[in-house]
Amino acid sequence: DAIREDIPAETLSRKKRGFDAPMSQWLRGDFGRDAERQIMGSLLVTSGVLNSDFIRQLFVEHRAGQERAMFIWVIYNLVRWHQYWIE
Repeated sequence: DAIREDIPAETLSRKKRGFDAPMSQWLRGDFGRDAERQIMGSLLVTSGVLNSDFIRQLFVEHRAGQERAMFIWVIYNLVRWHQYWIE
């Protein structure tokens, strides 16, 4: 309310919207290489629960320009969850 007159009315009245992180870009850089190392070295992959060839191919395709960020992000989160809560 203190700055209401400084903000355009259309901004104040619009619906909430989420914040999109540039995950796709991040997974093509240093974070992606670190995420790949963590995933490929995880117990879920080394024990064969997750298919290492499939996951490696996701990274190859993503770096080649195909959009695989959501798949990689889900696998990364599963691996980190497993490391924290199960291992």
